[in-house]
Amino acid sequence: MSFLFKAAFWLGLVFYVLPPSAPLPPSASSDLPTGGQVASAVIRGAVQLCRDNADVCARGVGAVTETVQREVVGEAMPAARDTLMPADLQVPFGGLAIPPGSAPKQAPLPPRRPA
Repeated sequence: MSFLFKAAFWLGLVFYVLPPSAPLPPSASSDLPTGGQVASAVIRGAVQLCRDNADVCARGVGAVTETVQREVVGEAMPAARDTLMPADLQVPFGGLAIPPGSAPKQAPLPPRRPA
């Protein structure tokens, strides 16, 4: 409990000493880029990088393609592994029958250790 009081005291002191934050003036908020402007700038940068360094761009495209294929194929593989036919999924009446002679009636005991 004393830890909470100490933490509240020190946090209160820190917030008291910090200078107040001033709101942005209206003209500054209009200078901030929008999401579309940021996206187009990123695309322009990527195109310029590919123009300047073709080998780096090819490696990047290869890595992205490999990742996408791994994700898409990874999702498709569990569906492709289901190879059971509907008849295989049917349980026979009365449950599963164990073929005679396939398992011992009693498991063998391990050898005794000396006392």
